Amino acid sequence: MEEKQKDNRPGHTRDYSFHVTYKPDEIPMLAKEIVDGTIAEVHLSLFTYWIQQKEENYKEAKKYIRELGLDQVSLCKAQTHHSF
Repeated sequence: MEEKQKDNRPGHTRDYSFHVTYKPDEIPMLAKEIVDGTIAEVHLSLFTYWIQQKEENYKEAKKYIRELGLDQVSLCKAQTHHSF
């Protein structure tokens, strides 16, 4: 039987079984903290992870953080308009 070696390097790793959940009323509060610049780094990290977990999470966050939609618009333009 093959034995897994433990990675002892310092740093943060994410287990794929890790899930972040928020109540519906927490999303606008987190978004406001982002806009105000008062969100704690750990909360920002968790919120970012939550947004990336599911497409519906991204859509929900985009309702409150307009910049998320701007990123997608820029990405779509870059993919469809090439300058050579």
